Amino acid sequence: AALQATESKWGPYEVVPSAVAMNSDRAQMLLTRSETVTVIARTTSTERESTLTPIRIPLDKGLTGYRLFLIQKPLQERLRKVRTLDDLKAFPIGQKSQWVDVDILQSAGLQVVGALDYESLFRMLPAGRSVVLTRAVYEIYQVFAVDRPDNPDLTIERSLLLYYPLPRYFFFAPTPQGERLAQRVREGLQRLQAQVVAESASKRERFEQRRQLLQFQPAAHEGRATCSPLRGHGPGGGPRRQRHGAVGQHL
Repeated sequence: AALQATESKWGPYEVVPSAVAMNSDRAQMLLTRSETVTVIARTTSTERESTLTPIRIPLDKGLTGYRLFLIQKPLQERLRKVRTLDDLKAFPIGQKSQWVDVDILQSAGLQVVGALDYESLFRMLPAGRSVVLTRAVYEIYQVFAVDRPDNPDLTIERSLLLYYPLPRYFFFAPTPQGERLAQRVREGLQRLQAQVVAESASKRERFEQRRQLLQFQPAAHEGRATCSPLRGHGPGGGPRRQRHGAVGQHL
């Protein structure tokens, strides 16, 4: 949509997916070297922003930082009593060891249990260690549908909503071509941004009205982590054809 919104100024475009399947770390490495990959979509980190060219307009309607929990059904009654971030510290949160969330959650004093691969996260849940998994509000229902057949006691926790700033950006290579591609996509996203902000605000309000909202600001953002339980409030001349190779990864 961002490329389409700028077609009158920048000319026609073509989005070409990578011909080779790869994990997110390899995609980032190739982008840094300006080899094969020209753009990735990932949650931001200090390291990524220092080595790549980010467009600081959150994708996924800015909802990546709003997290729901996948749990085992017997854990629901204990989680229903959680009212503060300190209460949540009794429940280890499963994360892939490479995800940026690990440092963010630990900066708030939350327990994190690391896993080397995605499938291992789901093997933690029935192991009886009170582990919970967090996924973004826009993806958790699909994850639940895919993984529930292998774990009949798997469920989506019904009372909590965790928020921490976790913007997901487009990143481009730190080269003249990468800068040019980033400029075009930035202009397109800015044109679309007003509509996206209105839609995401509506979705946030629906979740926050139904759940106990726990939020905190990671230390990397404001110097230290803070938290507060809230309810019902948001955190608040014929240009040539361009080819865009895209590899998208969530975390």
